[in-house]
Amino acid sequence: MISRALPSYLDIAQSFYGQACDLCQEGPSVNLLRLINLWGGALAECLLDYEEPDQAAEDCLAEIGITISADDWMAPSLRSASACEQDIEFGRTLSRLYLGDGLEWSLNARNALTEVGRGIRNLAGADEACDALMAESLRTAVRYELTAHSICDRAIDVKIAGQRWTIADCILGLSALAGSHQARLMYDAGVSNAASLEKALDDLMRVMMEEAVRHGVPEDVTLLHGIPANDMPMSIHADLIRSIEPLALTVLEDNHILDRTNQAIALAKAAGRMVAVAAAGESPDIEHVVARPLALCAMMGAFRQAV
Repeated sequence: MISRALPSYLDIAQSFYGQACDLCQEGPSVNLLRLINLWGGALAECLLDYEEPDQAAEDCLAEIGITISADDWMAPSLRSASACEQDIEFGRTLSRLYLGDGLEWSLNARNALTEVGRGIRNLAGADEACDALMAESLRTAVRYELTAHSICDRAIDVKIAGQRWTIADCILGLSALAGSHQARLMYDAGVSNAASLEKALDDLMRVMMEEAVRHGVPEDVTLLHGIPANDMPMSIHADLIRSIEPLALTVLEDNHILDRTNQAIALAKAAGRMVAVAAAGESPDIEHVVARPLALCAMMGAFRQAV
């Protein structure tokens, strides 16, 4: 087996910046908002090897010159949470091209992407709005990963080991909770247009199933494989939602995910991770052709009931 040589951090910085700009090219210019989200996801991927990734993220922001607190300035919602999440995951995928075995690879890529962050900040003018967007992107990318992992761990410890739930109960509960949460926030915002509601549901299902695929669920079928015909009744699982919601919301608050739109995305990612817990690997507890429709139908049923 041939081992790769550790590239210089400047080479990584130049390579990443070029590839990220290509991905964010829109006509003659680069979409700066997308570039910031790709950067945040890429740097977050490097920090997940640290014992305290959230503190490592704050250290990187300080090195770049960003000292803004989420309590001081909330980044404006210029793109949907699902679109931001998709670009964050693009960034994480791109970052893995520069990672290898060992912490030295993570440190090297971390230093490179911190340098890229300085360049993006200078390009954008280094004002408070840019600082808030960069800080929000990096913090959110780290928090999504920590939250999805923590919710699944807590659900397994409390619900399966402690209360004798099945893994299917956890899939149903988390998926339905994500759908219900998304629907409630749209209802509270006064969104009633059918096309807008369906798009929000489609985006949420995509987030869930792409998370499941990233963690080992086979992708030899479409993301929405297994959804029954529209005339089939949808199960709501209200008891499961009520039971798992306090646990999930506590984890979200512990990880400082307080915005409701981001909470819905985080819950969908946790549900997708739970699908992977059940359906990934050579000897899955539930076959993925069963686990997928369980999760999708629970999310759809709870969403449509709540709107």
